[in-house]
Amino acid sequence: MRDMYTLLRFSIAAWVFDRVLRLARIAYMSLSFSRHTAPRAEVSLAAPDILAIKVYPIRPIRASASQYMNICFPTLQPWAIHPFSVIKVEETGQYCVHFAARVHAGITRQLARQVNRASGGTWSGAALLEGPYGQAIKVSQRFEV
Repeated sequence: MRDMYTLLRFSIAAWVFDRVLRLARIAYMSLSFSRHTAPRAEVSLAAPDILAIKVYPIRPIRASASQYMNICFPTLQPWAIHPFSVIKVEETGQYCVHFAARVHAGITRQLARQVNRASGGTWSGAALLEGPYGQAIKVSQRFEV
């Protein structure tokens, strides 16, 4: 019985350690303490049921098409993080990561509602980033979103 409690304590400690590291990574990638800013996201509709999401991170991110990143929109769902596929990364001028998502339920529906309410058809808000994850695959063709 004593070994079971030791294993339980070790499992809880590993989980807490993982959460602390994850929060520290999100804070490092998303927050600039000297400028008191967070990355900005611009969301618009590329088609009636497709969202085009542009995120302007604080620091350059080594992401490429076919990878995914987790995004938190704190003004919409402060404690929820959602995965989105990277479409492309622009490094000219201001650094920008492009994502696309089909509108379903949950956060994508909330984003589509915000876009429909926004003047000019583009909603802008804070976005916290985590990632990139997944293996980068070289794409031979160039696609525009």
